[in-house]
Amino acid sequence: MDHDEDLEEVQRILNYRFRDITLLSDALTAAGADLDNYEGNRRLAAIGVDVIGLCLDFDAHQKKGKPSKTPGIITLVGSFSVKHQVKLPS
Repeated sequence: MDHDEDLEEVQRILNYRFRDITLLSDALTAAGADLDNYEGNRRLAAIGVDVIGLCLDFDAHQKKGKPSKTPGIITLVGSFSVKHQVKLPS
């Protein structure tokens, strides 16, 4: 599979079409993989963690739950994404 096919497959799995496919490509590129951009996806990853936390806190608030469980859930999501990371050829 080439890079474009991998991105299409990720969108199919997520059941979501990105308006800007470069965001998906950047999000799946490890830091250091792109010699011109050593930081890789660190900024997107930081935003993603904050968005997940916001969504979980909002959901807990709506359900009158405890947002204190958010850090544990984010850790689980992070470990899942590491175990199931999508490998794209460089």
